[in-house]
Amino acid sequence: MGPFRCATLWKADAEASKETGGLSFSRAYTLTLSPQIIYTKSKLLAQLVSSKVYRQLAFQAVGNWWIYAGEAGGSLRRLPNGREDISQDKSIDNRAKRSLMKFLKFVVDYENQTEMWEPHAESGLAGFLSSQFQLSPNLQTVIAALTLSFEPPDQIPVKWALPRIARHLTSIGVFGPGFGAVLPKWGGGAEIAQVACRAGAVGGGVYVLGTGIKQSEVVTEDAEKFSSVQLSNGETVKTRHLISGVRYDPLANQSMVSKIIGVVSSPLTSLFKSSVEGSPLAAVSVVVFPSNSLPEGIAQPYPVYVMVHSSETGECPAGQC
Repeated sequence: MGPFRCATLWKADAEASKETGGLSFSRAYTLTLSPQIIYTKSKLLAQLVSSKVYRQLAFQAVGNWWIYAGEAGGSLRRLPNGREDISQDKSIDNRAKRSLMKFLKFVVDYENQTEMWEPHAESGLAGFLSSQFQLSPNLQTVIAALTLSFEPPDQIPVKWALPRIARHLTSIGVFGPGFGAVLPKWGGGAEIAQVACRAGAVGGGVYVLGTGIKQSEVVTEDAEKFSSVQLSNGETVKTRHLISGVRYDPLANQSMVSKIIGVVSSPLTSLFKSSVEGSPLAAVSVVVFPSNSLPEGIAQPYPVYVMVHSSETGECPAGQC
């Protein structure tokens, strides 16, 4: 069984399509089933640079982060990304701003302040923010949104959350003002895989398609260790390095994430407008719907994240997202 289950395809009826301009021809779209963003401080980006694979990729900025505020009549507001954003945010009172500034100063250097967080490592993030920094539930939700966790704030372990929040904050401004993550144009992560395959072929790599690994074992020859790999076509090869994916076992992992990849007939221009002088126009914006923030009557115990891709990504025609 593969990692995807219960997949369905839905298309608007013909009359609705006429009103909105409808879908374009199929080759006008490059849709990924697993959209990802790459932080500028991530190890993957460092590997793409050191291997020089980045030269064949066109990176675009992941700009604005928004959070849905259900209690404010169902509006979106920007997530503060640093001290300047916090100081200018009129929705946060001065006392809360001081507490938030204290947390930001701590989290970017959390590795050198283990005495503050290690006793709470297994505890929920919400309780830690409340007891150590006196942050309100609203600000706890804002900080939890930066982790991109699928759990509500009180269930996110502190030791898991801190490195992710730190990475988010320290990534901002590395490649330019106003953004801290990027996305490769023309297909995101799939484009990275494609470029890496081309680089491997140029470097002498050999691809054997339609063939799997039956079993492998470590063997020693002339005091050197190898992996002896038996392929599904009956051949056996030896290698110094064996990299394999984790076999998907639906019984071993009961957690499940529901995804929808939707094409909408609007450029959603306001989501991509820059709020920082000199920053590039974002090709991707992130919208966070915290737990239980959707209208009454909709059960939503877990957060929902929307990665909004503009037509600048090359994934859909102009005027759509």
